[in-house]
Amino acid sequence: ADLCTDADLDTKSASILRRLKAFEETFSRCIREQIGFVHEAMEHYGRLFPTHPCYGMDMESLERRKRELERMLENAPILPKSLDIVSSGEHMQGVAELQCNVEKLLLDKELFLRPKVPRSWTALSNMIASSGKVATRGFLTLSDIVSESREKTGLSEDSTVLALSYLHSVGVVLHFRDKPGLAKFVFHDPNWLIRVFAMVSKNKDQDNKEKLLSMSPIEDARFHTMSPTLFRNAVDDLFERGSMWDCLLKCFWHELDISEDVFQMLVRLLEMFDLCYRFSMTSPGSRGAMRCFRFPWFLENSPTDMYRKLWANSSTKDRQVEVRVRFEIIRYCPVGLFERLSVQINSLVTRVTDWKDGTLVRTGNERLLLLQRAREHHVTYLLLATRVPERELEQGWADLVPMVTRAAGLLQEWPGVLFYTFVDCGHCFRRLDSQEGEDLSSRNVGHFPGEVLYTDRPDHVTCPRTGDNINPALVYPVSPRKSTGTPAILSDVRLLRL
Repeated sequence: ADLCTDADLDTKSASILRRLKAFEETFSRCIREQIGFVHEAMEHYGRLFPTHPCYGMDMESLERRKRELERMLENAPILPKSLDIVSSGEHMQGVAELQCNVEKLLLDKELFLRPKVPRSWTALSNMIASSGKVATRGFLTLSDIVSESREKTGLSEDSTVLALSYLHSVGVVLHFRDKPGLAKFVFHDPNWLIRVFAMVSKNKDQDNKEKLLSMSPIEDARFHTMSPTLFRNAVDDLFERGSMWDCLLKCFWHELDISEDVFQMLVRLLEMFDLCYRFSMTSPGSRGAMRCFRFPWFLENSPTDMYRKLWANSSTKDRQVEVRVRFEIIRYCPVGLFERLSVQINSLVTRVTDWKDGTLVRTGNERLLLLQRAREHHVTYLLLATRVPERELEQGWADLVPMVTRAAGLLQEWPGVLFYTFVDCGHCFRRLDSQEGEDLSSRNVGHFPGEVLYTDRPDHVTCPRTGDNINPALVYPVSPRKSTGTPAILSDVRLLRL
């Protein structure tokens, strides 16, 4: 809103409302079309052509899919009929009005039931609000709250933690009692956290980026503790590789004047919200190992030479088969979905190379796995793929399915987002050149519905594009009924049903 004229705001607001209306209509139409496909598949079960969207699904999967689609249609998102315009600047203009409108919405008894809570819990909420007014930061320690609560509300420590859990659930405070390193803090002002995170994220803005790339550390009080060489290398690492050195991150938070304990707490929050992950490195300008945090959000580079060498133009790919699962997200793709997934998979893999729309990693079995994003028209493609010798397809699926589960879990956080899951036909990649194989919208690649991920593997599968009989393991993960030796992949496959 800061960069728009009043006329622009009116035009853009009307445009957004039109797109929301179009999304609402598209959502309902697509769901009804999918229900129609399922009905057709149930009526002609066992006699479907390979090109049918439900080809390969058993009756149990069809019935489950029908129930899911009907539930999605019944619980279609209620989209707004008006907009609140807010500023992203420091003055946060319009936020107060937005907060007021949200509070009015929350008081709508038809949408939200009004629970009854103990008076002591209300007293605790008031006590925290009073303490927060005199606090210099947006958090209090749990020990201080428990001590004061015992005196003023009569609540025991266990009862106070239970009350805090309720206050967290309704958004009055934030208390992450199950997170190591965070449980001893209670955030009475969630907006403070937003401001703290903004001190980091705003540096991705083009003006701030150019300023950082051209300035000397002596020009800004935040960076006085860094030498010119250290500062230059840290800034280059941030914008070229998305790597934030801990010394640079502390400088961004300079005005907070925080202790090491509080710094580690804020870093854990960044990690918990999937904004970054930590690693160690040796970099030019540093003296030995340097603690770093990778922020995928800062990456703006194109596919790297390492990606082209190891994946796109790999000399071994002709001796391997490709296992590929693809998500197609229609119209609206949640902001940060790809970056959050890139962070979440870090605990499962070893990084090889990263770029703005992709990451190439190695699994524990030294197999390469690709996570890639592409956009075309109003569709966002999210691709997860691995390549293995055909005799190792079981292990390939064991590496891939946990990643697919993470992606599906993230998409579940946005109930109104319309997306479809497909398993691409590995048989088709053998007859296509590299460029066409990389085209996620290619009509020359056969596709199977995502339900095959949790459907028992059949004895025979036909390629939807050529009609050839193909190895079922190219499409179906290990069969739950026939396998007893891969519990990890089975648990992940079952999660995909949810």
